[in-house]
Amino acid sequence: MSENEQRFRATLSQLNIYEQQAQVLEDRLALLNQMLEETRRATLALEEIKSMDPEHEVLISLGAGAFLKVKVAERERVIFQIGAGVVMEKSVDDVKAKLSERQGELQRELQATAQQLDATVRRARELNRQLQELAAKISEEKGLK
Repeated sequence: MSENEQRFRATLSQLNIYEQQAQVLEDRLALLNQMLEETRRATLALEEIKSMDPEHEVLISLGAGAFLKVKVAERERVIFQIGAGVVMEKSVDDVKAKLSERQGELQRELQATAQQLDATVRRARELNRQLQELAAKISEEKGLK
């Protein structure tokens, strides 16, 4: 096996790794976007609940397309998850502030992940260009050109 063929195989292996990394980063971006949207919806819901009439009925999603019609009895305090399975009762304003912090963290993580993906894609493109050059050299060596 020629040196160019060995370099071709090594570069192809590197390219495969970068493509896998890009897929992982794309999946991470999708998850972060989903989490960010969920945080935005929760913030909007809190704003609406705070201004509702106490007798106003709302639909609460139970999941899988099932909903429950309820009256909003408490408009000033909500149950909020503060950690893995740990919840606390907090004021709506405190929860909105925490959600705002989460949004900022998610946006920063989203930006950093997008930058990582961009760098990974650029490196993969460079490796692809190198593969094309090596393939041309291998073809010349074998007299196929």
